[in-house]
Amino acid sequence: MRKIGVIDIGSNTMHLDVFEVTARNDVRKIAWKTAVNKLGHHLDAASIIPQEQIARALSDLEELYEFALKYRVREFVCFGTSIVREAKNARAFIDAIKRRLRMHVETMSSHAEADAIERAARHYERLSLKNTLVVDIGG
Repeated sequence: MRKIGVIDIGSNTMHLDVFEVTARNDVRKIAWKTAVNKLGHHLDAASIIPQEQIARALSDLEELYEFALKYRVREFVCFGTSIVREAKNARAFIDAIKRRLRMHVETMSSHAEADAIERAARHYERLSLKNTLVVDIGG
C-alpha cells in the first residue's frame, strides 16, 4: 500500500494530509497536520518574504515532513498557492525547500487552486452540480 503526503503551502497555513492508496487506487486520508505560519502577513511593501519567516516556514515544513515519515510516507506532493505566486522571492523560498527537504514544490495557478477547492467542496459536502456557489475566503 502506497502512502502519499500532500503539502499545501498557503499564505496563512501549511497543511499536510497523509493518504493511503490501495492497489485498486482507493484513497483514504489517514492523518493530517497543520502549521500556522502567516507568511502572507509578513510580506513587505515590495512583496518580499522576510528571511526570518522563510527560516520559520522551513522549520514548520521539516516538522510536517517528519510527521509524515511516522506514517511511512515515501512520496510527497507539495504545492504553493498565492504566497508562492505573489512573493518576489518565492524562487529562493522554493529552492531552500528543495535543498533542505529534497522536495519539489509546484506553483498552483489561481485557476487550478479555485478548481481544486470547488472539487473538494463538492466531494466532501456532497454538493450538487446545480445551484451551488463555492467561495474561498483564503487564509
